[in-house]
Amino acid sequence: HEYADQWLELSVAPTEGVAVGLAHDAHRLDEIDQLLALDQTLTAIKSSREAFEASSVTGRATLRTVEEAFGVQGHAYADATRSGTAAGHAAIVFGVYARAHNVARETAVSAYLFTAYSNLVGVVGRLLPLGQRDVQGLLADSRDLVQRCADRAATMTLDDICSMTPLLEIAGMRHERLTTRLCIS
Repeated sequence: HEYADQWLELSVAPTEGVAVGLAHDAHRLDEIDQLLALDQTLTAIKSSREAFEASSVTGRATLRTVEEAFGVQGHAYADATRSGTAAGHAAIVFGVYARAHNVARETAVSAYLFTAYSNLVGVVGRLLPLGQRDVQGLLADSRDLVQRCADRAATMTLDDICSMTPLLEIAGMRHERLTTRLCIS
């Protein structure tokens, strides 16, 4: 679980965790320029094509699902995403809709980080000989880690967004050229 912990702490929290909080703030203030700047920053920091596409595809799917389920439409970031002006990154969509549904900023960041961690641990649990009890144990033990990462992300600005996992980013770029894969990217 050390790898998963470092991934959350060094990659997800200082990029996407920060983005959720900043998107929440920008939507509250109706600052589309801030959302677009955040979108451009996330696009730039996603060094592999697959990381970018995963974020954009997930964000666009979330946007459609929330609009269909809750009837929330017409906010500026959704419009920019549909027009192709914005990539529609998942973290930004999550932050915007969390704010639109009156979810507290801190709760939104923590929920996003826990979901990311849970998704990774779930995949690891299917690929490695881990039982469901082991996976649930890892998730239960992640509470302090997620809170620490959320607290750190809450203090960061757009200029602080960073990822400190160069080997993972290089592996992601190499993964794009593989012909056989264990999981769909």
